[in-house]
Amino acid sequence: MRLRWFQPGCGRGLALAMLWLGGFVLPDAYAHNPETSYLRVVIDADVMRTRLTYDLMTLGRIVKLDDDHDRQVSREELARHTPEIVAFLSERIDVEATGYAPGIGTFVGFDWPPDASHTIPEEDYHFALALILYHFALAAEYVLVFYSDYHFEIVLVSA
Repeated sequence: MRLRWFQPGCGRGLALAMLWLGGFVLPDAYAHNPETSYLRVVIDADVMRTRLTYDLMTLGRIVKLDDDHDRQVSREELARHTPEIVAFLSERIDVEATGYAPGIGTFVGFDWPPDASHTIPEEDYHFALALILYHFALAAEYVLVFYSDYHFEIVLVSA
């Protein structure tokens, strides 16, 4: 006795069987790497440091980085476009602290990936090899942090 779904001429049964087998045969899908974009904030007694980490694929959506169209990004190309990237990030990422909205701070610099060569090829734009770190600092006379019920309140007292 044959199952109805797998009778000859039944396309739905064949499609389901192919999907089921495809789960074993096809390679893993490339999903978003969770290490390719994130925010880190370090609060000291008189300064708040912010580090934004993005991969080159994400930065390439902000501004076209490959000026010479050789399908790779050099450190110099990234440096040329850093003012545009910093402006974009500063406009869209905001820090608000007790009625005072100073933004993410003053741009300090960016870090090229330590294991990368002078250029990063296009096929590596979305991998950990292509993580670019942007550093910002916001100086204050002192910084107070209050914590209650899973909520942080940051008080920046400007100098």
